[in-house]
Amino acid sequence: MNKVIDPKEKSPLNASHRCPTGIGSDESCDSVLLYRFIERQDDAAFSLLANRYAALVYSACRRNSRSDKDAEDAANECLFLFSRSASRITGSIPSWLYVVATRLAMRRLLRDRRRETTSIHALITEPIAPDPQANSEPSPDIDRILVALPEQHRTILVLHFLVGKNQEEIARELGLSRPTVSRRIRDGLALLRKTHDLHGRDILSHS
Repeated sequence: MNKVIDPKEKSPLNASHRCPTGIGSDESCDSVLLYRFIERQDDAAFSLLANRYAALVYSACRRNSRSDKDAEDAANECLFLFSRSASRITGSIPSWLYVVATRLAMRRLLRDRRRETTSIHALITEPIAPDPQANSEPSPDIDRILVALPEQHRTILVLHFLVGKNQEEIARELGLSRPTVSRRIRDGLALLRKTHDLHGRDILSHS
């Protein structure tokens, strides 16, 4: 995915949005960029956020799509929805983007398979052809389980394993203690294994 969309329409300004506190002078953090886009209509801030997480969005779409083109279409739709819904995002931006991207790609895949009169059972049981360039990528099954996890666990797993942040960075970003982050990672992985009898091989490569 070489290029992300530019926001064509602005999210409605929300009077409750204020410049985040406790961030200091870090003008590149997600919260400050989101504030600049919503309150100041700063397209450059949106572009920074979109490009920062473009790989995360595209990878989630590609794992759940039949082709690069389908993945690019779903990824661009996700980023467009991001530009329209920015004022309503209250949690982690990468977690929100990951969930929306995964669901959009799955919806497109389901729609296409329904057109071909493929059963719902096939959607769940038939493996999606993996991208040969992405042998270390999580499987589509992981995506289906991750999007269903409680937000506090999903957010930390996405930040740690898919975005690649370490525990200290996550603790600082979310305002949590490092032991809390470590415990939620452990609990989140246990939920993954319990939900689908997984061993965690697909997502533990970054731990």
